[in-house]
Amino acid sequence: MIAPSIARPSDNWKVVQGYPALDTAMWSWAPRTGGHAMRLILGGVFDRYPTVRVILGTWGNSFPSSSPGWIPATRFLDFEHPLEKPPSEYLRTNIAITTTGVFSHAALIAAIPEVGVDNVMFSIDYPF
Repeated sequence: MIAPSIARPSDNWKVVQGYPALDTAMWSWAPRTGGHAMRLILGGVFDRYPTVRVILGTWGNSFPSSSPGWIPATRFLDFEHPLEKPPSEYLRTNIAITTTGVFSHAALIAAIPEVGVDNVMFSIDYPF
């Protein structure tokens, strides 16, 4: 069963065209959510509002697992809004992640070094 269109993002991501199952929690929700979180970081939101916290579900939608690649990339990029700290540091200060019913020991062990143990929250995704 494909999720209702109301749950789908409104942008047109060509990689999922013709594969409706990809435009669900199975695949595209994670990179789209991570993209929005990165826009908050690169837009300087957390520099302007350092106490703001965002919670990303389902292990941060793969967002924390990509953070090791951000450091090398930031050396070569010109940011519209220069950041006060490396993008990966915002994971520890402004972003929490949830387990969302994905009970994976490997995911837990991988997430803790990236976001910190205090930023991992237990949750479920009932009835999904």
